[in-house]
Amino acid sequence: MAIRFTTQGDIAQQMHLVDRPDVLDLAVLNKALRHALEQSRPPNWWGTGLTPAELVTVADESGIPVVWVPSAAVLQPLGAATAGNRRQVLIRYESQVVADCFAAVAECDDPWISSDQVLVRRAAETYKAGYFEAAMALAVAVGEPLAIWGSKRRVHAFSSRDDSDDFNYLRKRREDLDPDRIQAVKRRLQDRGLDIGEEIKRYGKYNLAETELQGGSVGFGFPPEPWREALITPIKHFFKTYQTDKGDAIPALASRHATVHQPTVEHLSRENALTAVMLATSLLREMQEWCLDVRISDRLPAD
Repeated sequence: MAIRFTTQGDIAQQMHLVDRPDVLDLAVLNKALRHALEQSRPPNWWGTGLTPAELVTVADESGIPVVWVPSAAVLQPLGAATAGNRRQVLIRYESQVVADCFAAVAECDDPWISSDQVLVRRAAETYKAGYFEAAMALAVAVGEPLAIWGSKRRVHAFSSRDDSDDFNYLRKRREDLDPDRIQAVKRRLQDRGLDIGEEIKRYGKYNLAETELQGGSVGFGFPPEPWREALITPIKHFFKTYQTDKGDAIPALASRHATVHQPTVEHLSRENALTAVMLATSLLREMQEWCLDVRISDRLPAD
């Protein structure tokens, strides 16, 4: 009897089942469905019955990370809660969320991220000990480079060389652009009615996640897949513009800028500290997956 292997076509046919609450039971005898789950949804979504749109709403309304952490047992009540009481629900499940963070960080064993792993674990330990301000300060410090990394899409699609030039100009990657091509970029952007200075800000490191979510003017020809959309949505809040010299109100949700430039007891709260620890954990665990992918594709051994 000929052996039949599971194909990508088989997996694609099971995608409509991945968000069902009974998906784990169905996947026991359905190898293609199991592969569909692994390819399209982080493990903490499995069996929640929540759709990607519902999970993105949780992240967007409350700034709460939903990829890798928290566990399904916490995601379900978060998904059922209203925007107004979701952060209270998070604190109600605080001990479980902290345990989820420890478990996710423990899986981050690639040597490339060993220092980050130690620091994120220390932030979780500090939070568990009740030092919320210190935990948030450390989580924000280690979380900033992780969030910048997470904001940078690994692959971009361009419809033309001009689009590629426009993107590289806005991202300040201009070493490959000669003066004539730079002038052509400026003309194209101006012809489209875009303010070049404002567009460059939108493509800066602190605004890149939000620009992708909004569908940037160039370089984002296709929307982020659900996993990535959910991953980077909290980053939008983490890097929300906050300028003290312009009289901006301190953001209500965990903010890198407020923590670094205008820390207050009110902002370094229990809720924001937990969210910051979760975000650092979520992004670190995502980076662990990226490390594995790179090592496999490049056939690199663990150092």
